[in-house]
Amino acid sequence: MAVVIDGQTLNIAASFASGLDFVALLGLGGGMPTRVSVPASRLDDTLAKIRAALRARG
Repeated sequence: MAVVIDGQTLNIAASFASGLDFVALLGLGGGMPTRVSVPASRLDDTLAKIRAALRARG
């Protein structure tokens, strides 16, 4: 998984095999489940949700 801040945008990507669905996890309206962009202002909330999802997987 990669998280990159590019200006005002937070870009998140993971391999399809990761099983992560960022669209559902972050409550987005659509897009590719393993590659999304959100405003950089959502950094803290986004990382917290990703950490929780990874912890839940064990």
